[in-house]
Amino acid sequence: MKKCRIVLADDHSLIRAGLKPLINAQPDMTVVGEAGDGLEALKRIAELKPDVAVVDISMPHCSGVDVTKWVQERCPNTKVVVVTVHEDLDYMRLLIESGAMAYVLKRSAVENIIAAIRAAWKNTHYLDSTLGETIAADLAKGGKEKIGQKLSEREVGVLRLVAWGKTNKEIASELSISAKTVETYRLRVMRKLGLKTRGGLVEFAARRGWLQHPENPSSESRVWTPASGESQERQRVD
Repeated sequence: MKKCRIVLADDHSLIRAGLKPLINAQPDMTVVGEAGDGLEALKRIAELKPDVAVVDISMPHCSGVDVTKWVQERCPNTKVVVVTVHEDLDYMRLLIESGAMAYVLKRSAVENIIAAIRAAWKNTHYLDSTLGETIAADLAKGGKEKIGQKLSEREVGVLRLVAWGKTNKEIASELSISAKTVETYRLRVMRKLGLKTRGGLVEFAARRGWLQHPENPSSESRVWTPASGESQERQRVD
């Protein structure tokens, strides 16, 4: 019997230690590699070419979102199963849009994770059944708009600059508006997104890839590439 080859990527070693024996106990599954951060996950996936990568969202160096996008582009035969604590529907939409085949909550029963891996291996989408109430509530409200559509172009611009640590005065100067208007935009964005802190704004912007430098949105960044096994310059376009 051909077994599904799996790489586990989670920065919590206890999570990996708990999942590995449970997955290996399945007659049709085997864990072939592990990773404790996002960059290590990219290396393991590039080297081992697993059938399924079980990935956490919040990992050091490279987020689960970035890992998912990279896998979709570079290793399309590897299916991504996201296992996370985040129950936010925006997270779920973002990961599915990025190429994840399954989205499972860490608080779910192990059987759900196993089912998600099997579904992804068969190229079938799987959403955690415990998200049903959240999805139903969202639909009852008429459904949330697609990621980013809630915000106007100007609001996104202000959010980017706030996330980059610019003051209201600096933003006002760049956008040729008053500092009071900047503050109005900032509060409007936070209200629309249901955020209460500046840190929440930064996290929201980071999740959507909006943290390229506002003065040079196509700026180069150093990323690991499997061809060389080390960091190389790569052009990143917003």
